[in-house]
Amino acid sequence: MFSKTASELYREYQVPPNLQEHLYKVASVGLQVVNGWVGSKEIDKGIITQVLLIHDIANIIRFDFENYSHFLQDDEERLDYWKSIQKDFIRKYGSEEHAATVKIAKEVGISDKVIYVFKNIGSRNLVRVLKGYDWNRKICNYADCRVAPYGVAATAERLDDVIRRYRKRDRRVASGELKQMKQDCLELEKQIQSSVNFNLNEITDDSIVKYLRTLPVYRFQLK
Repeated sequence: MFSKTASELYREYQVPPNLQEHLYKVASVGLQVVNGWVGSKEIDKGIITQVLLIHDIANIIRFDFENYSHFLQDDEERLDYWKSIQKDFIRKYGSEEHAATVKIAKEVGISDKVIYVFKNIGSRNLVRVLKGYDWNRKICNYADCRVAPYGVAATAERLDDVIRRYRKRDRRVASGELKQMKQDCLELEKQIQSSVNFNLNEITDDSIVKYLRTLPVYRFQLK
């Protein structure tokens, strides 16, 4: 068994800076929940941290560079470079980012337990997570509900932002699917709130700074 830091992993897979920031922030939200956990259900800090540090690692696959190039921040002038990285990713891992992340996790040697949790979270699994009893999955899904492109946001604010951004280009908005996802995330928040010793609304960009400082050197224990 050997180890690799999160920053080393992101460098190896050429994860864009904005996407790295998102991964670190979501993992930081998860850590704040874990550190305030007083619930009777067992959770695994290592699994939660690793899942959240990889959960969107392949999302460059679905970057819309024409409409969202500002997400690249200091790398805007390197659009051609990032477009080539996107093409390489799709060629190697396919065009579906969730499946691509699983391939990368296996390629890296991330544990099967982490991969299992990752495969069973996300918007497509939200209802099952909400109704289920796996609190690692609940915390991972919730952490992702709290981070918008501009930073940590309240759950309702975050989902309202998603609805606004997707309204014109995603049929799920018209069908009400995203509105239902908002209600499911709010219900998930209620479940988690009952098992932590602080108000979840206290999770902010300021409150996660101490976790952000440590996550780049967080070490994955790999097979």
